[in-house]
Amino acid sequence: MTAAFHIALPAKDLEKTRQFYQDILLAKIGREGNNWIDINFYGNQITFNESRKLNDIIDTFQWYENDYPIAHIGAILEWNEWHKITKQLKQDGVEFLIDPHLMFAGEAGEQKSVFLKDPNGYPIELKTFERKNDIFIKD
Repeated sequence: MTAAFHIALPAKDLEKTRQFYQDILLAKIGREGNNWIDINFYGNQITFNESRKLNDIIDTFQWYENDYPIAHIGAILEWNEWHKITKQLKQDGVEFLIDPHLMFAGEAGEQKSVFLKDPNGYPIELKTFERKNDIFIKD
């Protein structure tokens, strides 16, 4: 059995969070209460709990020409799905933290990646591997 992950995160504004995941990332909304909401994030469960104590401090590291967020959530998408969603994000005018790009070209783990932020300030990485075996390859 393949296990899906569950993560619970604080949210500044549940309605903006709902709109972003539902309308921008086309995620399904699951169960919800007065101060929380479940999101089906590519088959994984993210629970957002309303919080007024959330800050915007996200540490980054420099790699090549980009500042990559150290803490982030993400999904590994099928090759065609990644290309479809990044095209749609561009058409929708979504602002990227890091534009769609190729990483590790010609090396083990070659992948395409894009980073964006949700309304709570969480960096999200969507990535894809043309060869599925490269996901955990070392060399």
